[in-house]
This record gives sequence, C-alpha cells and structure tokens, in this order.
Amino acid sequence: MRKILVVGDSMRDISLNCEVSRISPEAPIVIYDLLSRRKNPGGAANVAASGAHLPPGMIASVIPVSQTTIKTRVFVDGVMRARIDDDYFLTEAESDLVGERFLDMFNAFEVIVFSDYGKGALRNVKDMLAHAHNKITIVDPKGTSWERYAHADVIKGNYSEVNAVTSNPRYLAHQLNVEYIIQTEGAAGSTKFSGFGLEDEKIKPVPVQCVDPTGAGDSYLAAMAVALSEGETFSTAAQWGSAAGAVAVSKLGTAVVTRRELGQCLKVYSTVM
Repeated sequence: MRKILVVGDSMRDISLNCEVSRISPEAPIVIYDLLSRRKNPGGAANVAASGAHLPPGMIASVIPVSQTTIKTRVFVDGVMRARIDDDYFLTEAESDLVGERFLDMFNAFEVIVFSDYGKGALRNVKDMLAHAHNKITIVDPKGTSWERYAHADVIKGNYSEVNAVTSNPRYLAHQLNVEYIIQTEGAAGSTKFSGFGLEDEKIKPVPVQCVDPTGAGDSYLAAMAVALSEGETFSTAAQWGSAAGAVAVSKLGTAVVTRRELGQCLKVYSTVM
C-alpha cells in the first residue's frame, strides 16, 4: 500500500445548529439561538481527515502556520441559513515555508494530493509538482491559472471550475501534459477526460438525497487518492470518489467518510453501473 501526502490550505469549519423563534428588536432580522456547535477540519485538513478514516494512518497533512481560515455555517432545521468566512492568506514567507517542508518530506510518499483553496499554501505548487514527477499526483485546483498544475497526473475540478478555464477539457489536459482531467457534475456524476488520446469516460453518480454539499469535493479527492494508493486504476479511483462524494452530501456540514460507509456505497454503486 502506497503512502499518501496531502498538501494544501487547511481550514477550520464550524457548524452552528440553531433555532429561530423571534425577530431582533434592533433590526428586521431573525435571531439565531444556538443549540449546538461542531468544529471540524476543513479544506486540505478535511481531505486528510477523510483519508485517515479510509486506510488508517496513511495520510499526512502539512500545516506549518498558526493562523488559518475559519468558515462558520449556520443551520436551522438542517438547512444552511448563513455562512461567515474569516479568511487568512499566507504570506510569501509562509508559502515558502510550506514548500521547504514539502521538500523535506515528499520522498517518503508515493501519492501526493494538492488541495488548493487559494489561501497561499500552494503558491509554489509548480515547483512542488516538478520535484514530484515520479509520484502519483492529484490536484484539486483553484482559479483559472491551471498552467501551474502542468504535469500532474490528475486535475479534479467541479463543472464550474473546469468550464471557467476551458470548453475542451481533453485538449487542456493534453496542453498541460496531464493524464486526466476529472470534472465532477453533482447529481450527474463526473466525466474523465484523457490528455493522451483515450476516449472520455462517464462516471455514473450514486443515487442519494443531497442534504448538504459541503465537503463533497474533499471526500471525492480523498477516496480517489486512497484507491490509487491501493493500486486501483484511475477509472476505479474516480468511482470511489463518486461514492465518497455521495456519502458526504448525505451528511450535514463538513464530515468525514469512513471505510465502512464507502464500502456500503460502492455496493450500491455497482448496481447502477
């Protein structure tokens, strides 16, 4: 079994479960009365946490700075009513520190996941990928400057992210020398585009009721990395990702996907193939 390294923008996700019973006397807004609070790792840390629950102890996370982005979501009766973002962007010196830490440790891992939320941890991702050319590399991108992810094995983005960059993912994969671009499409599943002349492949979705899409992309990424670490093909890895994403959207807020949950979902998945 190959070891996995997760590098990227780690965050803290806070979920506030509230009830509403009155209007504020100070402004025409409702008052949210707090019933419970839950704190979870977010961003790259959520990828690492999900991966750790799939093959225990096989995921490492690089978090070298003391401050982090905090996302707070307010839920009432299982419905998100508000989100408050307290963003922290790494300085160039902190980004350089991430790069140095990466160079110190990446050789001990065979699968490397780059989880980019645009907060600065992957400011030097182009150099990181150049050093990791003999590893299996997976990127969850941010923004439209995808040339910095060139030579990765897989770039996985959602429909909006991919289409903001190109109308021809196959050609883009070829241009970037990327083996596959995987475009996730929510309830429609996902599509795997090859940069090396293979036919596009449609990855079917798992039929589930979406409770909350928060963190689904992180779960998809983690499951895909775990599948590749266990020697599965890229197609099978995408199927694992689809199943893990389905489990994630069936939960409220940011939540990890366990190996048992993934296995149960893959059984359901096999019936829709």
